[in-house]
Amino acid sequence: MTDPTTLKISKLVRLLSSPIDGEVVAAVRAIERALLTMSLDFNDLAEKIVKSEILTSTSRAVSPAYTPTWEEEDEGVHLGHMIDVCVNNIGRLRDREREFIRSIEKQYRRKHWLSVKQRDWLESIYAKLD
Repeated sequence: MTDPTTLKISKLVRLLSSPIDGEVVAAVRAIERALLTMSLDFNDLAEKIVKSEILTSTSRAVSPAYTPTWEEEDEGVHLGHMIDVCVNNIGRLRDREREFIRSIEKQYRRKHWLSVKQRDWLESIYAKLD
């Protein structure tokens, strides 16, 4: 897999753990579309996982007791920090961006995961302000 597509798929796979059914279904379809751009399907993805041996008996991913913490899901620049910067600079944003930031601020504070599209848009707004 090419690097940008691999990164996109890795973000989408993380959404499969979302407690929101619609996000899980959307993530599955997005993974499917990403795989199709490379002329692959879920069977090919499964085969790559098996060959890479990333899931072993000692892996956290297969341990029944392992549940990612909220902080582990919030990788890179802390999402809370990005949201705070955007809220503190809300006057510099366009109307649609303001509505979006207010919406995801509430969503994030309730500890609901952001979708990949939401994270991407937040990152682009944050980069513009930072």
